[in-house]
Amino acid sequence: MKKMLLVLSVAALSVGQANASLTPPTGVQHELSITIDDQGVVTEVKNTDANVNKYNTVTHTAYLVNERPANPVKHAWMYAVFNVASGTTWIPGGSDSWCLVTPDPSTYLVPETGKDYGLAGSSLQYLEVWQTWDIKPNPQAESFDLSGFFANNSGLTLRSLDIQTVCVPEPTTVMAGALLLIPFGVSTIRKLRKHSVA
Repeated sequence: MKKMLLVLSVAALSVGQANASLTPPTGVQHELSITIDDQGVVTEVKNTDANVNKYNTVTHTAYLVNERPANPVKHAWMYAVFNVASGTTWIPGGSDSWCLVTPDPSTYLVPETGKDYGLAGSSLQYLEVWQTWDIKPNPQAESFDLSGFFANNSGLTLRSLDIQTVCVPEPTTVMAGALLLIPFGVSTIRKLRKHSVA
């Protein structure tokens, strides 16, 4: 099963293509990665918080706990592989047909920053889905609800799921820090020019 999922992850996509913004984050702090076999048995491939992080096969919901570092934004990335039943076709609909994130506290903002999908396999029997979010401010935990994928007899069966999260600074904070470095860069260039002239 794991070998099959590895093949899926590198399979050429015929519909849709994950863009660069939907690649896994760097410096991951929390991760839950699972596979599910034909009998519905969940196997954890990686779990950074084994006593807390979990996936519920009945509610189709994953739960991840967080640390609370100083950075104010939680960047979350999800990659899921579904088996598509013969004779059915998954058509992406509104946001409620994709994964929905609920932070704890639930009043926090959860802007979705990207999503994409593709069909893989010799007869396009696998659906690959990518989604990303920036949760503001960084919550103490979040739930990922995948039940929308299974609504209206979609014919989908979840085969693997990987969720990764990392705390990051606000983009405006990064830009401000970069601007502060400009005077130092200019003074360094001036010093180098003086030395080269002398």
